Amino acid sequence: MKKDDPRNWSQLRQRLEAWKKNKELRSVPRQEVPEALVRSVLAEQYGIMPEEVTPEQIRLAVADLLRHYPSISLVSLVTIPSLSEPDTEKKASRKSFVTPLLKAKGWSILDWANKANVSHATAMDYLQDKTAPYRSTRLKLATALGIPVEELPK
Repeated sequence: MKKDDPRNWSQLRQRLEAWKKNKELRSVPRQEVPEALVRSVLAEQYGIMPEEVTPEQIRLAVADLLRHYPSISLVSLVTIPSLSEPDTEKKASRKSFVTPLLKAKGWSILDWANKANVSHATAMDYLQDKTAPYRSTRLKLATALGIPVEELPK
């Protein structure tokens, strides 16, 4: 019977050691991982566009990193509004252009996203002008609506 074997420790010592380890892990500086990097690597790995990477794929990839880094912080992208076109005009033009088309088809935003084979978040981000979508994403969104990609607001 070894004294250093945690299985042989008293309940109190086991809990104290667990508490100390937890406290130690919390004091370690977080490793910041840019979401853009995760998306880029996963997109390359799966042969898809970065905006097509799902939150679940990101979660699993970051969870896998926890084996090597005790504390991780995923840093999201911050989009910078375009200086050439006021933000409110872009939002209004995207939303005001797409909403009547969706209503005419009897579709929700989720229906549109499914028909375009993009995530619901991608369609929402497009409508709310949170992203500048890739041409391939705009093509999918336009095709689902039955319009040329050139007609879909950038």
